[in-house]
Amino acid sequence: MISIRRGDDVRKFTIELPGVVRTIRADAMSRSETMVLVYDSQSDQLQVQTTDGTQVGNPVEVPSDVEVSGARIGKEDSTGTDWELRFYADGTCDGGGINFSFDGKPQSLQLYAQTGAGRWVDGELPELGIDEWQAGELEQRVPEGG
Repeated sequence: MISIRRGDDVRKFTIELPGVVRTIRADAMSRSETMVLVYDSQSDQLQVQTTDGTQVGNPVEVPSDVEVSGARIGKEDSTGTDWELRFYADGTCDGGGINFSFDGKPQSLQLYAQTGAGRWVDGELPELGIDEWQAGELEQRVPEGG
């Protein structure tokens, strides 16, 4: 009975967290203000807050079978136990994501900076930069004889 309840808690969490991401993005846009997704390691909760620290809505409890193993804010890995991801009024966010361990199996919630959307991916967060390029790295090619 206890393992079924734990499984239900994990399943609920994997459904609830992307919904929170959609809600925080929508709230930032409708309020025309920056909203923050905060991980509080003391309470083992993910909380939605305004930039002044006022909590909005109910926190998301991280199930006991799930460990928050880190986050990436933008392109920077956060190894600390407390961190925050910002969602902006224009629908974007810091990007990056959150690494979790589900009974030893890594899964991540990847967040896309340009859209503020999130999705579950198997394993750790993928390395950034595969689809990105630095301005100035491209060379202009001039046709020969031209």
